[in-house]
Amino acid sequence: MTLGGTHVLVTGSTSGIGESIAEHFLREGADVVVTGRDEARGKSVAKRLGSAASGRCVFIAADLATAEGPGALAAAAESRLGGIDILVNNAGSYKIDGTPISAADFDEMMHLNVRGVHLLTTALVPGMAERGSGVVVNITSPVAYRGYPGMAAYAGTKAALDMLTKCWAAEYGRSGIRVMALSPGPVITPGVEEAVGTGVNVPQEVLTRTGLVVGRVATGLDISSAVVFLARTDAAYIHGTTFHVDGGMNGVGSLWGADKDAPPE
Repeated sequence: MTLGGTHVLVTGSTSGIGESIAEHFLREGADVVVTGRDEARGKSVAKRLGSAASGRCVFIAADLATAEGPGALAAAAESRLGGIDILVNNAGSYKIDGTPISAADFDEMMHLNVRGVHLLTTALVPGMAERGSGVVVNITSPVAYRGYPGMAAYAGTKAALDMLTKCWAAEYGRSGIRVMALSPGPVITPGVEEAVGTGVNVPQEVLTRTGLVVGRVATGLDISSAVVFLARTDAAYIHGTTFHVDGGMNGVGSLWGADKDAPPE
């Protein structure tokens, strides 16, 4: 099934996983809205992606952590493309310094990771329901399904997103809207590099901390391929569930620790 002619909105798509997802949809012939807070970077990304794609790529600046940002983005995206068929809720913020975080950091994660997703989705699903079809893919995280030290607040936002996925699938499925979640394994993005810290081998550090069955971190293509599959009618019988594209993190857990074959410190 081709995605040519479909209209896609990918939040947090001016870098990292979101940019890879937007690029993959464009290669499939979809028209894509790229969005983020940094207008200069967003316009540059949209220009680069659109120049090599058969689909149309437009950038709309938006701050989804604000109360008015999601509604404004939904209206602008529908105006520019004439309705959104596929929504990928990828934008997110994370602080993993431990449980004692500031109220400002906690609010930023809750507002962007949960409230922003809720407001944007509920602004777009009426149009999908009117057309009788639509797809919503929420990007969660392995920390929503297993306990990890220092990640309580961030993991809580992603666990909330997992339950929103289930409830929306139940609420909107009869209207022709499929709602799913995808939990990606670690991809070396600028945000991951910042979280791990400077002066370390980031891919090796991530492997040591997580213990992936495949022995490597994910690529953007690993994640975007799965998202595009979920958006196709090939996946028409998939509703309300989470795809774990995580190198075995959720199913197996850490392979290292005291293992004699563990990577060197």
